[in-house]
Amino acid sequence: MNQSPAPARSPLPTRGGGADPPLESTLQVFRDVQIFRLPPRPSARGYRAQDWDPNTVWRGRLRVLQLTFPTSATARAYALSTGPTGPTVCVLRIEDTTTGDLFGEAILRGRARGDEAAVEPVIDSSRYFVVRLSDRTSGRHAFVGMGFAERSDAFDLNVALMDFEKVVKYDLALEEAGGDHAKAAAAVAAASGAISVGTSAGGSLPDLALKDGQQIAINLGNLAKKLGGNTPMTTTTTAAPVSDDPFAFPPPPPAPSAAATTSTASKRTSGDEWGEFTAFASPSATAPSGTSSSGTGNGGSGWVQF
Repeated sequence: MNQSPAPARSPLPTRGGGADPPLESTLQVFRDVQIFRLPPRPSARGYRAQDWDPNTVWRGRLRVLQLTFPTSATARAYALSTGPTGPTVCVLRIEDTTTGDLFGEAILRGRARGDEAAVEPVIDSSRYFVVRLSDRTSGRHAFVGMGFAERSDAFDLNVALMDFEKVVKYDLALEEAGGDHAKAAAAVAAASGAISVGTSAGGSLPDLALKDGQQIAINLGNLAKKLGGNTPMTTTTTAAPVSDDPFAFPPPPPAPSAAATTSTASKRTSGDEWGEFTAFASPSATAPSGTSSSGTGNGGSGWVQF
């Protein structure tokens, strides 16, 4: 629908109306939400926020409420639904920030009960949603776009809806268990993969204490090495992986080992410390003409006179 719904008040059932009021709990409150007019749906894939008119038609507050009615019949009457509805429904109320006047509300029965069209995310953004507003006075519905300025607010809305889905799943498990809360909790834990501690036939918790002679084995792993034990440490070298990239740089050469460094140093210190001079002025070298060599004993002492 291209026309935005008119603001209307939608009071809750009261005791004077012949029904007990529901138990109301607030899941989330958002101070700033934006409402947009929706264009015709482009395809079956979903809505795109970039196709919307950027001018907002309403700006106010959003309250996410969880209403628990005394019976499923009263919840079904409130939600204007003929399908399966448990005693708990979720209501998204868009209100004026100052006066609290109601602009519209969306009633969710839960995806586990087949309610898929109440809140639908767009396909090109995580901050915008398509919301189905319901007028309980006339029974009509209208779809509008809803967006948040902050991405964290959209995340908090998804978390609140997930919490409501957990309540719906528990209500379904409670109906199947015939009102037995213990069986419903165990069924929900088994469906979600959680670890639950069962009870014995008498209704008491099982005895998990150690019996006489029982022991617990603890594997410390590499704790001895971390604490500085005498366990020898072994190192393994692996070849560098060969890259298929022709422009990849070759791996750096391996560092010289300690043995190689020691042997090189020993070679330098084992010979004559005047090795370079003796190589230059060896005993077989002859002095050039016009110079005389001095020595004590023989003329091939290796010293050169400059």
